[in-house]
Amino acid sequence: SKKIHFDSCLIQMYFTHTFQCMESGILLAMAFDRYVAICDPLRHSAILTKKVLITIITLVTTRASVIIIMCPLLIKLRLTHFRTTIISHSYCEHMAVVKLATED
Repeated sequence: SKKIHFDSCLIQMYFTHTFQCMESGILLAMAFDRYVAICDPLRHSAILTKKVLITIITLVTTRASVIIIMCPLLIKLRLTHFRTTIISHSYCEHMAVVKLATED
């Protein structure tokens, strides 16, 4: 199909940007792991316990979800008048959503 519905587009935007934000959080966690491994190698396993790792994973996931949910939610709530709710290509991009709106 070469068309995508507006709500599906917002969901696609949400997941794309959430995974990108999670990627930056994972890189930050990897940098923290490397810092601990270099600065205090003998206590590495004592500092980065399973509880700490689960906390880091939870924080990275929650941070990404909370930061990114605002964009599709605001687009959905603020833009109420559209020419159409179907985008003419299969990948959702920001400019395609902006061109649908009939208001500033």
